Amino acid sequence: MTERKIISQLIVLLFKAFEKPYDKELAGLYMNFLIQHDLERVKESVFKVIETSKFFPRIGEILEDKFTMNEANEIKFLARFRRQAKSRYSYDQLDDDIYTVKKYVGSALVEDSYLKEWPWIEQKVIKVYRAICKGHIEIMENPHSRQVSTL
Repeated sequence: MTERKIISQLIVLLFKAFEKPYDKELAGLYMNFLIQHDLERVKESVFKVIETSKFFPRIGEILEDKFTMNEANEIKFLARFRRQAKSRYSYDQLDDDIYTVKKYVGSALVEDSYLKEWPWIEQKVIKVYRAICKGHIEIMENPHSRQVSTL
């Protein structure tokens, strides 16, 4: 199913959940704004708004929810990733989740990248991190973590 179709169904769900008559023009407006954002986040936000709001939500209410806890966790993870992942030495401290993401993105790519390449790398890192959070990717244990404690 296409992203546009899924968002269309979410908009219809909003109208039904809040017992509001379907308005094609309003639905088109919601579509134009929601299609620009990550589908999974839009889904989560719409379901949360349905559960918590008393009235039909404005577009801003749906979009503001997407920058809450998940966003804060991603920012914290990226900060840890920046500190730990650049090192190429196995005896340096590397958390298991950072180790897993680094393996999926590519160790050499992360270690040998230039500063101008980091925004692109961080996009890949966030995608893998989200997959870990959703349970699609299992965290691997860093085989070098024992070396860190013994050194």
